[in-house]
Amino acid sequence: MKQAGDHDLLLAARGDPEAFGELAERHLPRLRLWAYGQTRELATANDIAAETLARAWIKRSRYRGESDATARGWLFGIARNVVREWRRAQRVEAVALRRMGIELPPPVDDPAELDERLAAAQKGEQLWPMIDDLPPAQRDALKLRILEGLPYDQAAAQLGRSDLATRLLVSRALQRLRRAVAGSQA
Repeated sequence: MKQAGDHDLLLAARGDPEAFGELAERHLPRLRLWAYGQTRELATANDIAAETLARAWIKRSRYRGESDATARGWLFGIARNVVREWRRAQRVEAVALRRMGIELPPPVDDPAELDERLAAAQKGEQLWPMIDDLPPAQRDALKLRILEGLPYDQAAAQLGRSDLATRLLVSRALQRLRRAVAGSQA
């Protein structure tokens, strides 16, 4: 008996969850491997592969391909978008951490280093009370721009302020946090 191709499985998946399950089982190892090549982080690669399949399941009715190659291209196109979003989030996070003067160790997949990662996470948790102690306008601007990653114009619109005023609020909030962190380490 001939095995169903990716194209046929995607078409069948519109009404048959088991067909999608077969497609997912077939491509999960490839998606993980590809995502690992993009991120060099095992846990992130697993998350990206899972998110890719979840989005493919949700969008399966939008598939319009005509061959197995286009089915695979459609699936890996979703994976590329997930990786692109992950990279953007990484850049926003890196900028936020750099602005706050926080340096985290690179991610590792070695269980022996778990204790070190947990200790770093606990130090990060110490920032929340410091953020909560900021004046409300500074705290709100910081959360919108740094923590949520909104561009200044969108953060300013939500705050009902100008871009310049929002930039000043964020800058002052970061300065206060730097001083608070330096004071807590003394």
